[in-house]
Amino acid sequence: MDERDVILAKNGDSEAMEKVFLKYKSDILRNSRHLFIKGGDIDDLLQEGYIGLIKAIKSYDQSREVCFSTFANLCIKRQIITAVKSSNSNKNLKLNTSIIGDKDVNLDDLA
Repeated sequence: MDERDVILAKNGDSEAMEKVFLKYKSDILRNSRHLFIKGGDIDDLLQEGYIGLIKAIKSYDQSREVCFSTFANLCIKRQIITAVKSSNSNKNLKLNTSIIGDKDVNLDDLA
């Protein structure tokens, strides 16, 4: 895998995207190994890592003269840490623990 695959993935090439995903799978695992999300599991952290990788692919700029691996690892790490911090904050506590009640509610009626 080289930076050409990153550019192809950025332009929508699914084979190149798969190559990039396979290349960075171990980096995502390494970055999420010692962390946890309240009420979540390792798959949630891995998903956040892949989201970070997708963001890295979409926003990578060759003209900045930074190699993609450095940029991707930073994006992966930041995405995972942001998810962990968000899960550990009480910001969405009421939303995440609320119960609607016995009655079925159509969400379209609430809008």
